[in-house]
Amino acid sequence: MGNFTLNEASPGTRDKLRILIGDTNPDAPVFSDEELGVFLTRNSDNLDKSAADACRAVAFSSVKLAIIVKLLDTSIDRSKIPQMYLNLAREFQSRADLIDYKEPIEYIDSMNYNVTEYGEDKSEYVDEDELGTVG
Repeated sequence: MGNFTLNEASPGTRDKLRILIGDTNPDAPVFSDEELGVFLTRNSDNLDKSAADACRAVAFSSVKLAIIVKLLDTSIDRSKIPQMYLNLAREFQSRADLIDYKEPIEYIDSMNYNVTEYGEDKSEYVDEDELGTVG
């Protein structure tokens, strides 16, 4: 495993990702700095998308350990771990998708504002591309 660093006092992007996914134990890190760097590079430093990738990576690697062990009155159920991480990945991805979504902007020409007496909007709208620059 590669390097593990975490600067909580003045966190950089990699530190924020490490904190976001809960990989803060230097004695048992899930990811090296280099691995987190790959997620960040792949996702243009978007924390939520990088966290989603990291959670998917943990889910895929934990599949081989997804077993249920029963000893006398004690049982350890690791079968749900991959699904929990996939659910987390979905949450991070949803958050990233909401932030990335940009509502189209419509402009109204105030000279042609036209609403009928029945509330029907007959105004003329123009796209951003149709707007000229002023000056």
